Formats: sequence, C-alpha cells, structure tokens
Amino acid sequence: MAAATSPNRQCATCGESLDGLNARARYCSADCRAEAKRKRDRRAKADKRAGVAKTDRARARTFGSLSEDQVLDAIAQGLGIKTSIAKRLGISRALLDRWIKENPTVAAAFDEAVEILLDTAEHKLIEQVLGGDMRAIKYLLDTKGKTRGYGQPNRLLVGVSQLTPEERASRFARVARAFGHELPPGGLEGVIDVSAVEDGD
Repeated sequence: MAAATSPNRQCATCGESLDGLNARARYCSADCRAEAKRKRDRRAKADKRAGVAKTDRARARTFGSLSEDQVLDAIAQGLGIKTSIAKRLGISRALLDRWIKENPTVAAAFDEAVEILLDTAEHKLIEQVLGGDMRAIKYLLDTKGKTRGYGQPNRLLVGVSQLTPEERASRFARVARAFGHELPPGGLEGVIDVSAVEDGD
C-alpha cells in the first residue's frame, strides 16, 4: 500500500512551496518570518487602539455629556456634599449615588472630598478649644479623650475642677502644642470656669 502523500505546503507570508523543509516550517525564509511578525505587531497595535476608543466611548456614555474631569471637579468643589455636587453637575442625587457606587475613580474622589471637609471641621473645633470654649473642650474630650476616661458622666468636671489654675493652663498648653499651636502669653489661666458648667451642657 502506497504511503499517503502530504499536501503541498506553502509559506504563510509569500505562498512559496515549503517542499524539502522541516514539516513544522511555516515560512520559507527568515525574511518571511520577520514580515509575519511585523504584521502581527501592527494588528496588535490596531486592536489596542480600538479597545481604548471603545473604553472612551463607554466612559462618555456613563457620564452623558459630562467629562470625567468635570465630575471630579464638581465633587471637589462641592466638599463631599451630595446635594451641592448634583446641583453643580445638573443631575439628580440618585444618579450621583450610582456613579459613586459604580465608578471607583468617582468613589475615591468623593471619599477624599469628605475627608477634607472633616479635616476642616476638626481644625475649627481645635481653634475653639484653644480659645477656651468649654462646650468645644467637653466635646473633644468626650470623643477623642475616651482612652483617658473622658466621655463618662461628670468625669470632665471632676477632673478639671480638681486642678489649680496653673495646672489647668499647663495641661491645655500641652494639648495646644500637641496640635501644633502655641498659646498667647498668659495661656488659658482663668478662662475655664468649671463651676459654671452644668451636667446637661
């Protein structure tokens, strides 16, 4: 029985016969192999460009007529307040919520804006504490001073009322320095009168 003959094989680039070459050969020469590689590279670049364009179109549909930069700017200017951000963008709050939920970039920008707002509020609170505002001092100790035992009924009043004016001034001067502030000459001595504070304040 005669052996089956293999069909004529041709170079994948130029079409020349591959008779006499290795059975696994796909190209008749190194030049044809290099040309095939160049074609593959060109196709890969074209596919990549098409993919980027597709992503851009999808992003444009996500934000409608707005660009991503416009959305991020509105979030920063709105200080993390959703109603204000939505008004700046001319969209509903529900749509803004969806963008925050579905888009990681928008979510990160919103979280950053909220952190900046909280930092600003905290700075204002510290200014009031350093100015001797007893309500601000009590609030700060009730929240951030819990590890020192504050935040419990009457702990603030009893603890401070047992200090001499000099000890009070020294203690609050240390707190001020811890937050990067220096008290004016005379410090807080005489500013805080715990006897005038009632439990309900």
